Amino acid sequence: MEVCKEMQKLRDWLDENEICWEDVSEDFGKGIPSEIDYELWICRTHFEVKGHEISVINGYGTYGGYGLFSKDNDGLLETMGLWCGEDSIKGHLTAEEVINKIKALVKYEEK
Repeated sequence: MEVCKEMQKLRDWLDENEICWEDVSEDFGKGIPSEIDYELWICRTHFEVKGHEISVINGYGTYGGYGLFSKDNDGLLETMGLWCGEDSIKGHLTAEEVINKIKALVKYEEK
C-alpha cells in the first residue's frame, strides 16, 4: 500500500493546521492467491472540520486512483463530506483543491 504524493501533502497540511486525522487505510487484497499479481488497497484519511466528517481516499476503484484494468495510480484524491447535496463525492482532485475546499468550508461556517 502506498500513500500517494497528493495524500501526503494533504496529511502534512492537516498536521500543520492542527487538524486531527486518522489513517483508516485498508488492504483488502490479503488472501488473494500469490499467482494473481494484483494489489487491492485504499489509502483513507478521515478527519472532522466544523462538525463535517470528511473522508479522502486514493487507491483501488477510487476516482483518481487505479482500477481493474490498470495498475497505474493516477495519484489524485477522492473526497466525501466536503460537498453538499446528492453529488457529495468528487474525484480526481489535487491536495491543493481539497485544502482550498476545506478553507472555504471553514470560512462559510464562521459567518
